[in-house]
Amino acid sequence: MKRVAQILREADIEYALGGGLSAWVHGGPPTENDVDILIREQDVDAALAALDAEGLPTARPPEGWLVKAWVDGVLVDLMYEPSGVVVDDEFLQHCEVENVAAVRMRVMPVNDLLVGKMLALTEHHLDYAPILEHARALREQIDWDEVEQRTQHSPFARAFLYMLAGKAGGALKTNRYLSFPDAPHNNLLAAICQLMDLDDQEYGDPDVCTGALDLS
Repeated sequence: MKRVAQILREADIEYALGGGLSAWVHGGPPTENDVDILIREQDVDAALAALDAEGLPTARPPEGWLVKAWVDGVLVDLMYEPSGVVVDDEFLQHCEVENVAAVRMRVMPVNDLLVGKMLALTEHHLDYAPILEHARALREQIDWDEVEQRTQHSPFARAFLYMLAGKAGGALKTNRYLSFPDAPHNNLLAAICQLMDLDDQEYGDPDVCTGALDLS
């Protein structure tokens, strides 16, 4: 991270730290995942050129919203179009400068981090555990009204806010750990629908969903 930050800084490319490391800077749980750095789309070519010039391996994957670099075997994702955020001058100015491992750098705000993680949820990538971990650790710093407003178009985000943050209107008992080792995520979504007073017995592909989980 430090090496990439130095290269970007010397190339006069504005950036901000994102992902799990930004949550850690704000007081969230430690992370061993890849390093996420946010840059403007207009700076992608210059960033890759600067990294290449320093001998770092780089790649431009087909996803179309990030490029990659490796430093001593550590993957660094340079994202220019992450979910829920427009990386532009206004966004970068909104990021506060923090001391990260003795390096001063801009850090993604907590609300933007949570919004991005919630909007990245899909039927095929539906893991609430990391989001819940961040939400619990950073709950006092999160503007829940703003997060709800920015994610209301996502059914998966609405389910998270309603069931986990809102206790499903009192229907869901909190302070418990429930484990369903072999149950597909579709069963959880069917249970959430029922907590929202919907009659859905299945969710998504009927060959996958075997019925709503019992969350009582």
